[in-house]
Amino acid sequence: MKKNFYLIDTNVVIRFLTRDHQELSNKSAEIFRKIEKGEIKAKITESVLAEIVYVIMKIYGKDREYSANVLKKFWL
Repeated sequence: MKKNFYLIDTNVVIRFLTRDHQELSNKSAEIFRKIEKGEIKAKITESVLAEIVYVIMKIYGKDREYSANVLKKFWL
């Protein structure tokens, strides 16, 4: 059985991390659950990782340590 392959964008990760929009946060959590279970395969590009760091630092006011932990979590 062929598994679907997805490119994850910044909004999916931001909604997953911040849980600031119930419907979209739930959908993003479901995507990551499926990835963990091996039901789907996904990739986050380097440019999206850079945008995630920018958004969490500049828009959400998180520090470098938080940003580094986010990168460790998603840079697989």
